[in-house]
Amino acid sequence: MAQIDSGSKSSRLLASRRYTHDTLTTAQESFTNVLDLREEEIYTQGSYIPSSGLPFSGSADVNQTHTVSGSSVLKYWYRHKLTKSDTNNEVWFFLDPAGSDDGVGAQLINDNQEVNFVSPKYAVSSLATSTVEDTTPGYLAVLYKSTAVSQSAQTSSLSSGDKISTNDYIFDYKTGVVQFMNSSVDPTDSQYVFMSVYQYTGTTLSTGVDIRGDISASNAKFTSVDISGGTISATLSGALSSSVQIESDISGSWQGYITGSGIVSGSVQIEDDISGSLSQGHLSSKVSDIVSGSIQLASDISGSLSQAHLSSKISNIVSGSVQIEDDISGSLSQAHLSSKISNIVSGSVQIESDISGSWQGFITGSGIVSGSSMASSAQGQVTLTTNGVAASAVDLGLQTTDSPTFSGLTVEGDLTAQQYIVSSSVTYTTQSFSSGSTIFGDDITDTHQFTGSISISGSYLGTSLVSGSGQVVSLLPSGTMSGSAQLPSGTMSGSGQLPSGVISGSSQLSQGFGNISGSLTSTGSFGKVLGDGSDLENLPSDPSSIAMAIVFGG
Repeated sequence: MAQIDSGSKSSRLLASRRYTHDTLTTAQESFTNVLDLREEEIYTQGSYIPSSGLPFSGSADVNQTHTVSGSSVLKYWYRHKLTKSDTNNEVWFFLDPAGSDDGVGAQLINDNQEVNFVSPKYAVSSLATSTVEDTTPGYLAVLYKSTAVSQSAQTSSLSSGDKISTNDYIFDYKTGVVQFMNSSVDPTDSQYVFMSVYQYTGTTLSTGVDIRGDISASNAKFTSVDISGGTISATLSGALSSSVQIESDISGSWQGYITGSGIVSGSVQIEDDISGSLSQGHLSSKVSDIVSGSIQLASDISGSLSQAHLSSKISNIVSGSVQIEDDISGSLSQAHLSSKISNIVSGSVQIESDISGSWQGFITGSGIVSGSSMASSAQGQVTLTTNGVAASAVDLGLQTTDSPTFSGLTVEGDLTAQQYIVSSSVTYTTQSFSSGSTIFGDDITDTHQFTGSISISGSYLGTSLVSGSGQVVSLLPSGTMSGSAQLPSGTMSGSGQLPSGVISGSSQLSQGFGNISGSLTSTGSFGKVLGDGSDLENLPSDPSSIAMAIVFGG
């Protein structure tokens, strides 16, 4: 009997034939299941592998992972250093971390061996020959060999001239093993090999099952069920045939609950399908917080269910007024409502005005406004802030550009104005009273005009008021002065300053003026000169020039 050659071994896998005798043809051999696949070799998230638009393609994406629905599906390896066999340079392994430069054994699988790389079969046909480093990448691995670099990790120092033709090697994407075709293309002892490739990192049959469709089973058994963030819904038809089945078939404690429509269709079903009695002890021990004690059974279950029981045990039991008409008989008075719900109804008047008909009121209560403040955001404006929210500023009409009108104004402090107008009409008179002095002007060149008469009840004082009596007469109206005695002392330096008619006789000169000093030259003649007996002064040195009679003492 001859040996089965390797070709027959390959046909066994591809054709699923048993191959028992070399004398039998392929058509004579039986069909059988010959593939021996481990659970970790079967991808359960293979549908998440993108067939186009691959996410990574360059040095910036070293060791990046692609995630779908929260699961890591792909990892991108960029120019990772491979480890050769210690037998020769023909076989290289994808180890992480890389092994010794002297090589590793080829007969046993190394603990650092990386597997499950993604081949071009997962890409669309247009990307069948596109490499993982192309601008539009595919899944075809890229292999380099070089003597210039020997890093144990990824490197970007490789050039396009270092790239190995796909005709020179075979890469097993499943096991991560590279085999060069012959010694003529094998790397030399001084060369190192690097690879860029995608690796599948999703779940396998041993780590998880990702099912997008429904699961249908005629008989399912779960030893443990753990649902995170989801639910299990099922229809249990005929699950229990009798109460005996519960005792015999179900052991342990129930920690969950069963929900679904049609579990109990009516009270008749309870009578027909469940035998025996359900005591308070059974109910309280199995379902927490349903029955608190025998007293509750006596007061709340037996007999009628009063309004007090209903409101104290079940909140929000009434959803609308229609439900009250259909489900609750009898009347609900204002007294009942106000005694059970505080601050809802304060009196019958409120019922008539606020409840009957349309809603006419509003809701008030503490906490609606937690705080408010009023502040002036600018002169003439005020802003109200409620619960930290500021409203628009209100203009009060008191800004510097406004002209407000007041019926009265009292100023406690100073009043300063650029222009003070008492009244723009001559029909108004204004009186100003002050206990102090009033000053008009601050310079001698200032001019103050008065229209009408000026009445002075006190003194009339001034410095350099007039330079002579002529100014007095010119300033005063006619008849103001009846004589020189009315002039203040020192106003006149001589009688010539008085106008004609001011002094009517010599007797007026002695009233406040004293004697008249000075000389009088005349070409006329005097009858006589009367004196008081004193000496005459300032007479000419030539007595002959005096042609008059001098009489002393009468």
